[in-house]
Amino acid sequence: AIIGVALLIPGLFFLAVVAFYLVPDELIEGRIKEAAIKKGGITFSQKSFRKAFPFGIELHSVEIAGNGGGPLLLLDRVRARVNPLSVLAGRLTAYMDADAGDGGFTGYAIFRPSGATLIIEAKGVDFRYLPLFARSGVSINGLLDARVSVGKAGAGCAEGSLKMDVYRLERSAVKIMNFPLPFDSIDRAGVDAELKGCKARINGLWIEGGDLSARLKGEVTAIKTPLAESPVDLTLEIIPKGGLVKKEFMLSLLGDYRQSANFYSIPVRGTIGAPVFVR
Repeated sequence: AIIGVALLIPGLFFLAVVAFYLVPDELIEGRIKEAAIKKGGITFSQKSFRKAFPFGIELHSVEIAGNGGGPLLLLDRVRARVNPLSVLAGRLTAYMDADAGDGGFTGYAIFRPSGATLIIEAKGVDFRYLPLFARSGVSINGLLDARVSVGKAGAGCAEGSLKMDVYRLERSAVKIMNFPLPFDSIDRAGVDAELKGCKARINGLWIEGGDLSARLKGEVTAIKTPLAESPVDLTLEIIPKGGLVKKEFMLSLLGDYRQSANFYSIPVRGTIGAPVFVR
């Protein structure tokens, strides 16, 4: 009996591989894109799509975008594979790695009958591969390290966390009311956020520079699909420093939000895709 089971397992594995490779690439691609729109509110396009042995796919020149919106993320190559043996433990595990210039992403997802968990880490990703920030009015020349952890049980809302560190920063700028505020030097930047109860709590999204300190905090009050339509209740805090303190014309644009001699607090409402400063 033991010998029979030992022969059965590789036989089933071989049949599964054959069945996988008999499915047309176009059908697999279509199903993945359909799930991305339905589950995540995102779309993606690529120059090439092919299967990878034994149960994987590989894509080249990938562009990920919000459903109906502009590009969010660019990737040179993406590889994903499923571990079929994980089914024996009552779950399905998938692994992913992606190249973005000299940096990249690694991660895995675990699917169970009770829910799913997703872990993604970024290392040394150039902001040229993250057009989401430029579309939000933030122009950054630097590298990104990040860790995203998200879990979802049943029909409930996802919960998780996001931490980001930005380094090797060169000249960058933040636009306030479509007016660029230059940073002659940036010491540090990062994000610390939590996802819970169908909301996103932003504990801090900050930039510390020689001319200015800026911090965004508050909540995305309801996570929607597409993400750009999610309403926000945020506060942008700005402390001018260095040479910016003497640039009275630039600071006069923020005059309505001045709280003290050298502190500005700006309420931000609207949505992620269309934030509005409230006077």
